[in-house]
Amino acid sequence: MDIKQFLADYVSFPSVSCNRTKVTGMEATRKFLLEFLSQLGFQAREVDTGLHNIVLAKNKHKKGQRSVLMYGHYDVQPEGDGWSSDPFTLTEKNGRLYGRGASDNKGGNGTMLAALYDIFTENEKFPLNITVILEGEEEIGSPSMATFLKEYRNELQADFAIVADTWSIDDENIVITTGLRGIVVLELKLKSAEHDIHSGYGGSIINPIRELTKLCTSFHDERGKVNIPGFYDDVEVPSDFELAQTRKLPFNDNKFLKSIGAKKLSTDKAAYSAIESLRFYPTLEFNGICGGYIGKGVKTIIPSEAFAKITCRLVPNQDCEKIENCIREAVLTRVDKNLEASLSFEKCSNAYNLPLNMILSDQTSPIYRGLRIAEQEIESVFGNKPLYLRDGGSIPLIRTVKDVLGMESILIGFSSAEDRIHAADESISVRMLERGREFFRRFLTKLSQ
Repeated sequence: MDIKQFLADYVSFPSVSCNRTKVTGMEATRKFLLEFLSQLGFQAREVDTGLHNIVLAKNKHKKGQRSVLMYGHYDVQPEGDGWSSDPFTLTEKNGRLYGRGASDNKGGNGTMLAALYDIFTENEKFPLNITVILEGEEEIGSPSMATFLKEYRNELQADFAIVADTWSIDDENIVITTGLRGIVVLELKLKSAEHDIHSGYGGSIINPIRELTKLCTSFHDERGKVNIPGFYDDVEVPSDFELAQTRKLPFNDNKFLKSIGAKKLSTDKAAYSAIESLRFYPTLEFNGICGGYIGKGVKTIIPSEAFAKITCRLVPNQDCEKIENCIREAVLTRVDKNLEASLSFEKCSNAYNLPLNMILSDQTSPIYRGLRIAEQEIESVFGNKPLYLRDGGSIPLIRTVKDVLGMESILIGFSSAEDRIHAADESISVRMLERGREFFRRFLTKLSQ
């Protein structure tokens, strides 16, 4: 199977989960996946979620065989503006494949699907129990997955889960992710009046945009650290092992800045490095801010309200509900009492942390064996031993898998900063795609023995 052609077909479907006008693209993607898995001999079906259905597929399971749960998501972010080529036409240029979802996550789970093709077209009785979950709601927070996992708990049991939806350094330096940050999502709104007011009244009444920006500025100190009482109370500092792993990274500030097209790090004055900030510490970031007139031309008003969209990334041992309370208290303490302040918390999920020390102490466990095979085959395929690092992003589902199914996950990173996921001109390295396929072929083969 030509994996580039497979990815081209996969990317061609506009499976944008947050856009209800793209429903046909979601449906077409599921049909594509169901047909592909069925042709391999898997029992593949849709599970209704009431929104974007889950693709669930299993080969013929046998008692006594080892088992693995493979997860990915088929939905993608909106295409947005600024593309150099059609986002839903996979375009190859200078060793990279460009298209929405080329990396996140059609490229990532595509490496797993291509490996299954290689294995099951050769041996339809491959001796490993495999369950595949392909979700259509990851990019909108996986609202249906907790219910799905609970309802299908018995059918989803496996030795561990395997996921290709995290970050590595490049196509030679692969990361086995040992932790994912939790997340708090909220909207903060300030309201000063019942309606917008002529700006001729300026100076006599409170402008909510000015007050909102003042409040937002207060959430960080001059070093860029979060300035909210209690925010860092439960943060666990990285272990010596984790810090040693970061020192092995082929990473420097200039390379990082160039990869994302930025000029300056916010950690210049901070107490820890950029890579430590990305991997080990919590954040509070502003994702959007709005108020008043933003159309063309001029509309001379003082707006009645302004709002900001905020997300916090949390690290192991932090409790998302406690962080919500810290933010709520900070807002109520700092906001002008003449303003109406409202907070809408939309998502709260705790961090996931792979208990590496515990796993390494029990060499008879399936997850220990899975990690060792992954380590060996990553070195064999990519030329270097993997690094064990926490990731800066969040996949809330992974924590839910642990809480509901009691299952740990092996997270292999096949995305890099150069991929520009969620942005225009998202891409994946052809070399990474092909090596990822070969890794999973070898990994699953060794796991079955």
